[in-house]
Amino acid sequence: MAKYSLLFILVVLGNHSIAQNCDCASAFLFLKNQMENNYSGYNDKVQPAKKKAFDSFTGKFIRKAKKTNKLHYCLGIQKEWLSFFKDGHIQINENNVPGIKDSISLKKLIEETEVIKLDPEKINSVHKSGGIEGIYYSTDSTYKIVIVKNKSIYRDYAGIIIHSKTPLWKPGQVKLELKELAQNKFIGYAYYKDHSGRAADYEFDGNTLNRGAWTKEGAPVSSNNGQNRPPIQAKKVNEKTFYIQISSFDPWNAPAIDSVFKTHENILKSIPNLILDLRGNAGGADFAYAPILPYLYTNPIHKIGVDVIASEDNINAWRALLEEPDLPESTKNAIVEMTEKMKLYPGQLVNIDPDDTTMLEKIEPFPKRIAILTDGHCASSTEQFLLSARQSKKAILMGQNSKGVLDYANVRSVSFPDCPLILGYATTRSRRIDLGQGIDNKGIKPDRYLPVDKDWITEAIKYLEE
Repeated sequence: MAKYSLLFILVVLGNHSIAQNCDCASAFLFLKNQMENNYSGYNDKVQPAKKKAFDSFTGKFIRKAKKTNKLHYCLGIQKEWLSFFKDGHIQINENNVPGIKDSISLKKLIEETEVIKLDPEKINSVHKSGGIEGIYYSTDSTYKIVIVKNKSIYRDYAGIIIHSKTPLWKPGQVKLELKELAQNKFIGYAYYKDHSGRAADYEFDGNTLNRGAWTKEGAPVSSNNGQNRPPIQAKKVNEKTFYIQISSFDPWNAPAIDSVFKTHENILKSIPNLILDLRGNAGGADFAYAPILPYLYTNPIHKIGVDVIASEDNINAWRALLEEPDLPESTKNAIVEMTEKMKLYPGQLVNIDPDDTTMLEKIEPFPKRIAILTDGHCASSTEQFLLSARQSKKAILMGQNSKGVLDYANVRSVSFPDCPLILGYATTRSRRIDLGQGIDNKGIKPDRYLPVDKDWITEAIKYLEE
């Protein structure tokens, strides 16, 4: 299915929970079994020489899971274990957990909220901290907290209320807990206005937590370079340069992408320069970027294919996609063909996407030069597009390294049987790995690096028109 390879990012949606419970130990064992049998990167990441150490590592989380039945802690424990695989395509989240419904539940949650006595000297001292510790404000300034080192089984740092504009939160109450996974990466346990908890992945960029959800006191105003943009936009910059920005290659955005390239076909086939802004584009499906390729094409485009783990769960998960209304019939036909092949080789890695070379009938004379803007949020299908684009003599990649989430891809999902959680995991493995061309956790390097404090569109125009 070389022409129809799907590289989906699973978007898991869930409402925040209220003291929702589940059998955390059983849920963890379900997760472990799913990863062992269905995740395409498992054998690469858990090699025989490391198996004993990994089993010991896993045992610690099994014991930790036995100590709680609170959903947000259970989710955090599983996220922490999954971080071992260092794969951005693995996602786990709550699965539509109902929110708070009555005043009795709210009162109970408030009473159970942990309180840490505030030390004025400690608050003053964190002002000098250059790390995660410090004073933070929520996006709408409703809350002011101090984040300090405070270890427990679930956390390394606690975020404690200093001031709240809502009477539901009082000074000293723990609003946020952070478990450090790696430098500036955390599992965060956030407690909402109603005191319900939720686990999520957090990052600290030196000034903000969770991409701006919390801003450190004294931090400069963010330039928001490339974030929070519409799904797609196009405009003529000047007589020489046209600009197209695409925030997603998800199937729902594919018709809009196709429409934009058809609407502006006359301009694209006559203007010298094109800026293609992909900042923040986390991927979606390969067929979504098909309208762009004719304008990039200068020579045959080589693509290395993927293998899939032919487990029963993966077969069922792939066939579930046949119900998706946004998928082209050609892709659905390819899925049927692929899953029939998987049935012939149970438990094995099966070649379902052969190495392929795309050859188009002609080379479009315009645009003559194409600048593609990339950043650390470009992932999955967007990276597959970049691998194709950088083979073009017209194109230059500008910006910063992509995210590095492509070697293990084609995400499928499974719901937990007795716990309101849903897991997304990669089912395919790129054969680029065996050739030493893997990009996971490294990303695709741009041809021309751009610092965050520059106006990237201006820099692209300068390059194209120089």
